[in-house]
This record gives sequence, structure tokens and C-alpha cells, in this order.
Amino acid sequence: MIYLFLIGGIICTAVIFLLSIFVYLKDCNNRLNRIFFLYGISATMVFLAIVFWPLEKSDILLGFAFKFLYASMILSAAVFFHFVVTWLKIIENKKKLLATVYSLFIFATALIFSPFFINKVFFLSDRLPWFSLEKFFYIYPVLLFIIFSATAYLLAINYKKSFVSRRAKFKYLFLLLFISNCALVNIVLVSLGIFIWPYGVFLLFVGFITSSYIVLVKRAVELAVVFRNLMLFFSSFVSVALFAVILKYTLIAHFPLFKSWIDFPVLFAALFIFPIVKDFYTWSGNKFVFSNYYDSQKVITFLNNKLRTTISVEKVYEMICDLIKQTFHAKAFCIFNYNEKTKEYFLAYNKGFKLDWHRRFSANQIIGSFYFNKGQAVVVEEAINNENKENDFILMLMRVNAELIIPIKAKHNTVGLIMLGAKESGNIYNNKDMQTLEIIGAQASMAIENALMYQRTKDFNILLEQEVEKATKELREANEKLKKLDSAKSEFISIASHQLRTPLTIIKGYISMIMEGNFGPVSKAVADSLKKVYDSNERLILLVENLLNISRIESGNLQFDFKETDIEELAISAIDELSDTAKKRNNHLVYKPSTQKLPSIVVDSEKIRHVIMNLLDNAIKYSEKGDIVVKIDLEKDRLVLSVTDEGIGIPDEEISNLFRKFYRGNLSPLIHTEGTGLGLFVAKQMIESHKGRIWAKSNGRDKGTTFYFSLPLVVKS
Repeated sequence: MIYLFLIGGIICTAVIFLLSIFVYLKDCNNRLNRIFFLYGISATMVFLAIVFWPLEKSDILLGFAFKFLYASMILSAAVFFHFVVTWLKIIENKKKLLATVYSLFIFATALIFSPFFINKVFFLSDRLPWFSLEKFFYIYPVLLFIIFSATAYLLAINYKKSFVSRRAKFKYLFLLLFISNCALVNIVLVSLGIFIWPYGVFLLFVGFITSSYIVLVKRAVELAVVFRNLMLFFSSFVSVALFAVILKYTLIAHFPLFKSWIDFPVLFAALFIFPIVKDFYTWSGNKFVFSNYYDSQKVITFLNNKLRTTISVEKVYEMICDLIKQTFHAKAFCIFNYNEKTKEYFLAYNKGFKLDWHRRFSANQIIGSFYFNKGQAVVVEEAINNENKENDFILMLMRVNAELIIPIKAKHNTVGLIMLGAKESGNIYNNKDMQTLEIIGAQASMAIENALMYQRTKDFNILLEQEVEKATKELREANEKLKKLDSAKSEFISIASHQLRTPLTIIKGYISMIMEGNFGPVSKAVADSLKKVYDSNERLILLVENLLNISRIESGNLQFDFKETDIEELAISAIDELSDTAKKRNNHLVYKPSTQKLPSIVVDSEKIRHVIMNLLDNAIKYSEKGDIVVKIDLEKDRLVLSVTDEGIGIPDEEISNLFRKFYRGNLSPLIHTEGTGLGLFVAKQMIESHKGRIWAKSNGRDKGTTFYFSLPLVVKS
């Protein structure tokens, strides 16, 4: 018996010491790890005293071993109190209480090593050394009780204030406190003469392993989950083992010659069916026994199918909320969406949280950014402990008792977050829950983003309709104003042109009579001056005529006299009229007859002659010398007239603007300064009134230009 006790003590001493070193080296800068190391050293001291006690025969050393044991025990209790205060993060507020506990340890140590604690050592019947007690020994259990009571009190008052995820570790600490009490009470009872082997000291080992779990593991696992998994594994193992035994003896009965080989196929069969049996027990347990558990694959598939049925963002929020509350029994649920422009998270949906004014937060206030970037869920309590700062978002999380934050991550960007409250059962969100919720967050991101895009498109269409309606109304009003202005302008131009044409015609007549000598001889100098006046008057008459034509065209009052006309005669007469003008500018007008017989065409001959004259006049003005060729060709059901010159040419970028009102090319003012930019515009209107088309081509500067217009063989008015 004594050797078994010694072996257990040695093993516990080694494990505790090595685990203490490991935790310390893992993060020696962490205060909790350092206190845990001290706790491990004090526990090691207890086990060293336990191991040394049965082996020593010297009365003096035995007395020291007993005293060392009791000093180590109360040191262990004091350091455990220090460990709890550090873990609760209240050490700054409890320094006086901590100092009191260590003062009790110092007082107890002084009492233990005084002559008033134990007296003489004696040996029990089985040669186990023991000692007799002095009256001050009874103070020792009281001091232990005070320290353990203070520890229990701090755990109790902080339990209700803590997050649910942290309460599981409180349970472990309460368990550890109870175990430590049992272990030390066992030793004290032995000291009081109630002799039993002090195996209770090994409970300290269990307690130490528990405390190391609290330090090393970030999140405590639900005990119910552990129990469930152990039960399922144990049931599966027993069933497969029973099957293997029955199979083995059945095979031996039928194949006795292969008795030594039968274990191999039995083992193979057991390994093969074990996962099948385990899956069966898992399914049965979830369906009939562990009704509060869920199949994560089914949950994810169900949500995925539901989200496909809608593009309404509100319905998407409701579906996600209902599924999470039904599956995880969360007390509260809300969604914050992210606004990329303002760099803020804003509340989009809430069910259960009392958020009041906490509805919008800056992105730099959101905790757990490192985890969010990886698409991982964030335990609020752990994230707050790591942040070491306070802001509105953190204060809100603490006030509403949020437990978990799940990122809504689309591709590489976090577009929002889901916030969950505690579970109805009070249990924590375990690793399976968090993994499932992370997948739900990823699924939700696509559905929410599509729904928001649809909503934005819908809102944009409504806004666009409103803006279009508003703009249409404004344009309609502006158009009415422009029509009135245009009408007034046209009326003014018409009146002004009519008023100008009569005196200009009279001026032309009198100048012509003076130049012909009807009023007496005219000297050469006077004749030259009169010629300049005559030419200027002609330009004014042409301008007035063009303005009148524009006014008639725009007002719809331009009259046409359609009749059958020989367009070739029109072209030749125009050439004859302008031949002298062309010769003065060293140009030669050439008509190139068509090889085909040209039919007559129904047009307003005056209007078409006006167009031909305008094209020839332009060719003369903008050509310093060379031939100006006029051609008429028959192309299918249309006649095409062209005027080709060898003049200054037209750049490509200006050709499209030639037929605009008041437009003149960049090169035009360099050759002919008196142009108005109205001739080609009027020509275009007249040709188009004949259902025809007019256009121009040029190979570039100084390479000449060809103007064309085409007319249908039959034109209806």
C-alpha cells in the first residue's frame, strides 16, 4: 500500500512540476502564467512532502517534513487565491485583500514552525510515522477556511457579472476549489486522529490539471457536449466490441482449424463497422435523446435552399434570424451592415437586443478585425480582453450582453456582422457552433449582398423615375419657352428681312443705272467704287434671302412649286451665270455630261438651282485656280449631282459640321472673310425637303473638295 502511495506521489510531483515549467515558458510575460507557475511550485512542494514523509525515520526530519507539508498546503491555498484574483482581472482593486491572504500565510507558517503546532513523532501499527498535536494546531484549519471562503466569495460575486462564455471556466474553478478543500480536509482529518490513508491529496493533482486547462485553453467546452461525445463513443465501442466477440467465437465454432488467424478478420471487421455504428448512434442520439443538438450539414443546406427563394433583404434577415434562434436558441440577434463610403457599421436588423441609440459605429471601433479578415467568429469576452481599450461599440457589447460576433464576409471584404446574445440554456457557443455560424455568415453574405443590390437597384429606379419626371417637366417648360423665343426670333427675322429686301433691291437698281451711264458719264474711279458697293449690296441681298429661307423653313412656311424639270439644264444655266466670276479668280467651270440618258425629275427648280449656285459659288470662293467640274449621274432610282474643285480642301474633323447653321471651317476666313455660314445650311434644308441627301468629301488640306446631293426621281410634296 505504501509503495503504491509513493509511486503515485512521485508521478504527480513530476507531472505538476513539468506542466508548471511548460505554462511559464509558453508566455512568461503573462501575469496569469507566472502566478500559475507559483501555484504549480506550491503543489509540487506538497507532493514532495507527501513522498518524503513515509520514507524518513529521523524524528527531526519527520517533524520538518510534517511542518513543510502544512506550510506548503496553506501556501498553495494563498497562491490559488492570487491565481483567481488575477484571472478575474480584479487584482488592482483587491491588493489589500491579497496582502491580507499572504499575511495569513506568513502567520500560519510562523505558527507551523513554532513549538506549539506539533509535539512528538510516533509510529502507527503499520510503521507509518505520525505525530501528536499541540493546541495551536486548531488555528490552522480556521486559516485555511478563511482563505478558501474568500476565494469562493470572489468567484460567486463575479460569476453573475461575467459573460456566459466565461461562466464555464467559473464552474471549473468552483470544482477546483472543492477538490482542493477535499484534499486538504483529508490531510487535516488524518492529523486529528481520524486515520485514513491520505489519498485525498491526489485530488490536488486533479485540481492542478483543471487549473492548467483554464490557463491553456482559450474557450471552455460545454460539459454536456463532452458527455454526449463520450457517451456516443463509449456506446459505439461497446457495441462493436460485443459484435467482435460474437463474431470471433462464431468463426472459431465453424472454422476451428483457423483459430490462430481469426483475430485478423475480426479486427478488420470491427474497424470497418465502427464509423458506421458511431454515425448510427450519433443520428439516433440527435433524434431521440439529445433533442437540443443539431445536424450542421442539414442546417446549412436548409438555409441555403431558403435563401434562394427570395431577394427581399428583410426576408433574408428574418430567415437567418429564425434559423439561428431555432438552432442555437439565442436570446437575441441583430445584423450590422457596412457602408463603404462612410466607413461605418449601421444597424440593419434587430430582434431581442435593447440597442437604443447604439445603431451606428465607426469601422475602427469594431473589435476582432484580425478574426474578421479570416472570416472567423469572435467571442466577445475574449476580444474585449485582448483589445485593452474602450469605445462605444465595446461598451454596447458589454451593456447588452452580446456573446458572439460572426463576420458577414463577401469574397475578401467584410460587408457586415451578425451579433448574437447568450443561449437560452445558459451554455456557451462551442467550437461546432462557431464553425457552423461562420459558414452561415458566408452564406448570408451572398444572399444579403444580392438582396441589397436588388434593393439599391429598385430604389435607384424609383429615384430615376422621379428625376426623369422632374427633368421632363423642366425640359417641357424650357421647350415651351424656347418655342416662344424661336417663334419670336423667326418673326423678327422675317419682318427684318422683308423690310431690308425692298430698299436693297432699290439700291441695286439705282447703282446699276448709274454704272450704265443713265445719269451721265461716270469716271473710272467712281465706277470702281460703285462696283464695290454693288457687290456688297449683292451679298446683303443673298444674306437677306438666306435669312428669309431659314425663317420659312423653321416656321414651316417655305413654299415649293414641284414640276418636272431637266436638272441638267439647271446645272448648265448656273454654270453659264457664274462663268465670268470664275474666270476672274482663275477658275474654269466645266460640265461633264453623263454617259447615260438623264431623265427629268419632279422638283422645285428654283430651290434646286439655288443649291447648285451655292455649291458653285463656294467652289469658286475657296479655289485660287483650277477646274471646277460639275457631273450628274444616274444611280438606281436617284440622280446624283457633284461639284468638284481643286481648292483648299476640308479637314476630316470639320466635314460633319459643314451643314450646321452659322458654321464656317477654320480655313474659310483665311480665303473668304464675308461668308455667313448659312448657305450650306439652307442647301441642306432644301435638299432634305425634296427627300434627298447632301454631303461632302475631301482628301484633306489643299486637296480639293467634292460636294454631292442626290434626289429621288419622283418627289412628293
